[in-house]
Amino acid sequence: MAGITARRVVVALDCPDARVLAEFYAAMLGWRIRDDAEYSDWVDVLPPDGEPGAFALACQTVPDFRAPTWPEGPVPTQVHLDPVGHPFCFCEE
Repeated sequence: MAGITARRVVVALDCPDARVLAEFYAAMLGWRIRDDAEYSDWVDVLPPDGEPGAFALACQTVPDFRAPTWPEGPVPTQVHLDPVGHPFCFCEE
């Protein structure tokens, strides 16, 4: 597959409200939100303009979303939880 290059890695997060979760991550990271009225169930969280955009988050509304349980249960997690139950870690570079 010569000539095919990934320009951005996107981690998609299921959640009950894409806009709310995108606002949480945008505020935490100092990033910006990009959304489209035509796709209201999908909101991107991107680095600020002018910064490399090789990584992004996408929040997707899922009507029957089930949050992971902490620390044990039928939907386990391993680290910290964001407002809708996704695991994440804070790392300082």
